[in-house]
Parts: sequence; C-alpha cells; structure tokens
Amino acid sequence: WLGKVEAVGEAGLSGQDLLSYRIFVEEQKQSLEGEKFPSWMMPVNQMGGVQQEVPRLIGAMPAATKQDYENIIARLRGVRTLVDQTIALMERGLAAGYTPPAVVMRNVPDQAAAQVVGDPSLSPLLDAFRKFPTAIPEAERAELTKRATDAYVQVVRPAFERLPDFLGTGY
Repeated sequence: WLGKVEAVGEAGLSGQDLLSYRIFVEEQKQSLEGEKFPSWMMPVNQMGGVQQEVPRLIGAMPAATKQDYENIIARLRGVRTLVDQTIALMERGLAAGYTPPAVVMRNVPDQAAAQVVGDPSLSPLLDAFRKFPTAIPEAERAELTKRATDAYVQVVRPAFERLPDFLGTGY
C-alpha cells in the first residue's frame, strides 16, 4: 500500500487530504519499520493477549437466542487451542530471543490466573448463563448452562491454569 500511495504522490492535495496522505504514509513507514521485530512471537503483555481477549470477546458476544448461547459454548471450547497456540508462539519467540521486557509482563500471570475460579458459576466468562432471555425455555437453559460449565471446567480453567505456570517458569 505504501508504494501505491507514494506512486500517486501528494501533488494536487491540500488541507485535510494532504494531512491524511502524510499521516497514512508515515503510519505505513512505521509499520514496515516495526516488521523488523516479530511481534507475533510476543502475543501477550500486560495490555493485551489471550488473558484479556477471551473475557472481552465472550463478554461482547450476543446472548439473545439459543444459537447465541451455542456460539458462546463453542468459543469456550476453543480456549484450550487458543492458549496452546499462544504458548507455542511465545516458545518460538523465546527460542529466537524475542520476549517482551519483564516490566510489561509482571502482571500477566495474575491476569491469566484471574480467569480461574473454583466455582464455575462465579466465572465472569459464564455471566450470560446466569441471565437468560425469556425466549429460551427453562429446560434448554439448564442444558446450555451445564454444557457451558463443563466447557469451563474441562477446557477453560485448565488452559488458564497452564498459562501463568508457563509465564512463571518457562518464559
């Protein structure tokens, strides 16, 4: 994109258009400069990562229909894979000598550990299963809640227990 935009040039631009052009070009140059550093091998820090993205995504998902609840359960069931992939990327970064500074990682183990609760009914990840819309019959609510709880106990909790362990000992 940078090459294409620079080929067009800023000739004939003025005011807001010229400013937008220059900002775009500068942002693209900075982005290319940043490609020297494989940020994909450092997918977690105190400002973002799987430990924050999973709760944010689950909390933002719609919860109005049975299919919405099925989608939430499917996302919960995918957390293990996501955490495993995140750890694998961090291991590649570690092997290549790319890790975030310790100061930006100091709170991450606690952020991940905060996703682990003994009683699944207290997990914010299961908030949607505590307040169903009236359109979903009671029998379906119980079945959906059981499946979500099972996903939390069998998949989410173990994954989020593994992440702080890795951060504390392997990273």
